[in-house]
This record gives sequence, structure tokens and C-alpha cells, in this order.
Amino acid sequence: MLYIATALYIEAKPVIEYFKLKRHNEDHYFQVFRNDIIALIITGVGKVNSAIGVSHILSQHTLKEEDCIVNIGICGAGTEDAGIGRAYLINKITDHETGRDFYPDVLVRHPFEEADIETYASPVTTESNLSAKLCDMESSGFYQAAS
Repeated sequence: MLYIATALYIEAKPVIEYFKLKRHNEDHYFQVFRNDIIALIITGVGKVNSAIGVSHILSQHTLKEEDCIVNIGICGAGTEDAGIGRAYLINKITDHETGRDFYPDVLVRHPFEEADIETYASPVTTESNLSAKLCDMESSGFYQAAS
């Protein structure tokens, strides 16, 4: 099974349409969309919401070794070379509040550019000093729950 987490419906909509996922109405806590091989959850904004949503969807199933979970979403750019519409595979996550770093295993060949991301508790302004190439509000919560 492929599990996908997004914070917002607008991030999930293209995936829902492409894979023809259907709303799972039995779930009253989160918006969940699925088919036979994919389960997508819309967690809400923030690392705590992401962690709760990921924990929720994963606890609903018996996990198998071949299962995979992916976080898809829009993020901010900490550098000008991070362009709109690019897809990145994250190789380092820094939680801005706690200062903790997480290093997802990237053990497969892939066509994506790798980048680091920093998770913030609130939206970041252009005046902020970002230490990472990218920034968001969910990655550290997603990673800890998915791990």
C-alpha cells in the first residue's frame, strides 16, 4: 500500500483525481481518500496535525515491509535557486523549534533533486534567516510519526 499525507485539500486534489481515489466516509476524524493500493490523508496544517494524521492512517492498517509513505505538499524556498514547480526528495529535516535534525534514508535511485527542509511552527516571512534550502510546517511531524 502507498500512503500519502498532505496538509491541505488543494495539495491532495491532483493526486485524488489522477489515481481516481474515492472518499472514505467511514473516517470521521480526517478526510481520507483511497483505492485498492493508495490511501491518502489530509492532515491539516502543522507538524502536530501531520503527526496525528499519519499515526491515524497507519494505525488503521496492518503494515507490510513493502508499504511506503510519502508526504506531498507545497513548501517555501530558502534560496532563490529553489524554483516554483520543482519536486524535491528530502534528505535532511530540521525542526526549527527543537533544533533536532532528522535524516531520512534515501536508498533508492530517483530522478529528483535532493534538498534539506526546515519545519517552522508558523509561516515564515522573507525576513527570516532560513538555514535550509526549503521550509514548511509539517515535515518534522510527518517524519517522526512515519518512522
